[in-house]
Amino acid sequence: MRLFSIIMVMFTEFALGDVYLERRFMSLTIRDQALSVEEAKSLDDGSQNLEALITTWLDSEDHIERVKRYFNDQFGAGMDFATVQDSFILESSGSVYYLIDKGRCADSEVIEVTDAWWLRDGESIRVCLDTRSDQIVYQYNTKANVYCNDSGPTGIGASECGCGPQMIMCYPRELVNDLRDAMRFEFKERAGYVYENDLSWFELLGGDFFYGNRLLYKHYIDQQGLFRNYLLSINDLANLLNLPLDQPARAPFPEVGRVTRAGLATSPIFLRQYNNFRSRINILTARLLCQDVDSTLNTDGIAQWVNSELSEFDQAHGTDPGCSECHYPMDNMGSALLYWGPQGWYQYYGAIGEQNEAAHAFGLRGTGPSFLIEAYTGEARFLPCMAKLVFEDFTGARFEDLSESRQSELANLAASGPRALIRGVLTSQEIRVLHREGLMQPTIGGESVYDFEEDVNPILRASCSGGTCHSTGTILGSQYEFVDQRDQFAIVPLNRITDGSMPPENSPLSISDSDRAILESWRENQ
Repeated sequence: MRLFSIIMVMFTEFALGDVYLERRFMSLTIRDQALSVEEAKSLDDGSQNLEALITTWLDSEDHIERVKRYFNDQFGAGMDFATVQDSFILESSGSVYYLIDKGRCADSEVIEVTDAWWLRDGESIRVCLDTRSDQIVYQYNTKANVYCNDSGPTGIGASECGCGPQMIMCYPRELVNDLRDAMRFEFKERAGYVYENDLSWFELLGGDFFYGNRLLYKHYIDQQGLFRNYLLSINDLANLLNLPLDQPARAPFPEVGRVTRAGLATSPIFLRQYNNFRSRINILTARLLCQDVDSTLNTDGIAQWVNSELSEFDQAHGTDPGCSECHYPMDNMGSALLYWGPQGWYQYYGAIGEQNEAAHAFGLRGTGPSFLIEAYTGEARFLPCMAKLVFEDFTGARFEDLSESRQSELANLAASGPRALIRGVLTSQEIRVLHREGLMQPTIGGESVYDFEEDVNPILRASCSGGTCHSTGTILGSQYEFVDQRDQFAIVPLNRITDGSMPPENSPLSISDSDRAILESWRENQ
């Protein structure tokens, strides 16, 4: 059926002529799919106009999905990666769950469980009795050489450890693929929420709220557990249970003491793809400021390391005259991410609280990933970079070819957030003109894609209409009546329009250069 619809749309467009090229292009750009047969017919019979359809497309779920994919491609990470917890539980042929290292159990040792984190409301499972324990997996045990986060007989397999006490904390093996998918599309879901709710760039890139499902939140709790030596927060457990298992939602990040998260910079899949703090600063600078790391990022000329915990080797290399231009800004900003491991957790090497996340960015001092992303999004080069990325990605044209005033207009639009910028670009005159002028499939067989009624006559009505101008009944005479008159405009001389002398200087009417180009293009192909 889908293939049939595509074939019908293609046939309809071919049959009805070149005017449908622009409509198809706008539909694909906004929502990533061509016009339906019904939409094409409604445009042809006049029951619908393109502007109304564009508004409908911008408000559609298809457009939201298009935006999700766009931001995930732009700022997310595409690696097929997921951290897999050592403490699986497997399901036996008798539908009883058991810990890998503790093995199966007799029927007499099976209990019914209703409070496992991965159960939906009303569901229950059967579990081997020793899968539950009086001790939680995230704490040091008083018994020598037992650490319940480790795998094996002296770790999670020890009798002192388990998946409790109040809920089964382990992962069922069958959910691992779902966890992988949740990680891959974490940023996509964040982008969708931010766009639909018209939130800021900071909320998209560095906000302190989690966007995802229960599986992913469980992963964050586990990574928190790698360095916490006390029981999980009641709030964390409540947030976990309140999240859906299979649909994305919003919740506070798990409570991790003074270690702050930022949506982009501490997502496991971002940390995994860019696996050291310098590579992370390089990619953040390229994507958020559209430039390489260099001395211009060091706006107050600092020549010292804000975080003294950089190794002696790193400090020696960074202060080398040939290297310091990049390293002072890169290493000082990167210190905010220095101890975030590639699995998405903050890696302590000593007692908790010994290490720091001190950072210096653009003349500001602060700590942690949230500070760093806030510094990036507040930097003067950020909004022009976002305007450039969105404009070029959606139009295929060069941002630098726009006038300086138009570049500033788009940067000012970006100041209102990602939604305002994307919608501004998608409804801009540039995207229509660029398509028509040859940068975006404007012609078939050398014929103009412009339609007199849709493209040309609206310009004539706006710029040439009036009793002393070129409307029907003008005092100038019938030979000058070309507004609403296709055949007459096809033969009337254009020299005064193209040389800029019409409309005359004392007229309240005006015409833009891009509109003049449309009139010329239509006439050239008659």
